[in-house]
Amino acid sequence: MCMSKWIETLAAKWKLDPGEKSNIETYESKKLFSIYYELQTLITVGVLLLATSAGIFLYKNIDTIGHSILVLLTGIAAVSCFAFCIFKKEKQANITYYDNVLYLGCMLLVSCVGYWQYQYGIFGNHHAFAILVPAIIITAFAYYFNDRAILSLAITLWAGYLGFTISIPAILYGQNFRSLQLIFTAIIFACVLMALAYAHYHYKKNLPFGFTIASFAFHIMCLALLAGIFNQPYSWIWAATLVVICFAAVLFSLVEQSYATFVSAVLYTYIAVSYLCINFLMHHHILESTYFLLIYFIATSIMLIKYIREGKQKLFKA
Repeated sequence: MCMSKWIETLAAKWKLDPGEKSNIETYESKKLFSIYYELQTLITVGVLLLATSAGIFLYKNIDTIGHSILVLLTGIAAVSCFAFCIFKKEKQANITYYDNVLYLGCMLLVSCVGYWQYQYGIFGNHHAFAILVPAIIITAFAYYFNDRAILSLAITLWAGYLGFTISIPAILYGQNFRSLQLIFTAIIFACVLMALAYAHYHYKKNLPFGFTIASFAFHIMCLALLAGIFNQPYSWIWAATLVVICFAAVLFSLVEQSYATFVSAVLYTYIAVSYLCINFLMHHHILESTYFLLIYFIATSIMLIKYIREGKQKLFKA
């Protein structure tokens, strides 16, 4: 809703006189607005571009620079980032780029440890340690610096250590979550995250961290259950479990007023139910025409969008 319509609605609801309405319009037209998130986005993009360009430069000039110097420079850069964050920890609220320096240091740490393993084999044949060690260190950093972005990176590393990796070739050749063992590993990992999130909420310790962990747990659990629906027998059992999880997520989204969680839960449910319905109809030779599939997806997509919009208006605060 644009500002003028909002003021008109407010004036009609509270029966404001022209003078009060004019004062509100004047105040809103001159009010300053924050560009904090825009600056944070630009700085984050800059950090990613810096890390990427440095990696490309070093990759193309590795023979000239030398492996030892490369490792040394990467390590010095990572230590410098962490030293800056430690010394400026008390003043981090006044430093716009503080979180980005910390994030850059963590990415450099991951690259440095991975390079040590690749070039020098510091962990021997235990290649997974190249992910495990940074995951442990960055998890500790996330709690020490109280940074949700670093916590997200740490959870991603733990997932990578357990084998939950997504790549373009794996997607094209259908190699993601096809193993029942990997699906159950993802479910167990999601349950551990849920328990950790519950501990944050139960003891009221760092609730933003609890929400971040719960979000990761929800998405990992739903993706694992979708993989079970698509690739394993007894699809209806997997789907029923997913519906229960999504229903709980909807209740959680209402408590936390998280519209993104609400939308995600609805979409996961829609995918699971649509797959089961279409699979059932095609298996019984009831639905064989692509036109019926097209009509189904158009009709259900319109209903889904309408439901999501109505849910936002009725269930969530503006």
